[in-house]
Amino acid sequence: MPAGLRLISHKLCPYVQRAVIALTEKGVVFERIDVDLANKPDWFLKISPLRRTPVLQVGGTAIFGLLSLTMGPDRILWFIPYDLHAPHVWSAPFFNTWPEIVFLAIVNFVAVLITAGYANSRTMLARIAPPEKMAEFFGLYSLSGQSTSFLATGFVGWLTLVAHNQRIGLLGETLFLTIGLVLMFFVKEQRTTAV
Repeated sequence: MPAGLRLISHKLCPYVQRAVIALTEKGVVFERIDVDLANKPDWFLKISPLRRTPVLQVGGTAIFGLLSLTMGPDRILWFIPYDLHAPHVWSAPFFNTWPEIVFLAIVNFVAVLITAGYANSRTMLARIAPPEKMAEFFGLYSLSGQSTSFLATGFVGWLTLVAHNQRIGLLGETLFLTIGLVLMFFVKEQRTTAV
């Protein structure tokens, strides 16, 4: 067993369930510790600054949510077959096969693009909002993002439940991204004036 490999979890968290499935599928031995999220213990607050589960603790290092991501152990990009019995790339207990490494690289690349998208959207809002109402526009921008954040995750969860397949469920994200792309074509890039 890797030194101190512990999964800090909550029994109803769907991300914990995915982490458990991924660890079990890979044959990784781990200790599972459930916490009450309504009454979080002090030791949990110290290792999880976001106060959320899952947290994978390897020795003294906590890895937040990395193993909650779904992986295809026998496929690279879901369509390139991969031999499950191929030797591991290195001896780490996770991210040691080519499908996992390719998946991790893609997720990191997408994270960079999403971060750039956030920065670009704020820059565009600063260019098109009337100067005298800038604070109001940014407030509405922030509120609308936070108040609708449940839509995509809820739709992905519902689609996964209906299809009994997480890959099909993740198509919900693609749908929302496509809707956003189409709506961007209707944005006028000129500064407006306050009424």
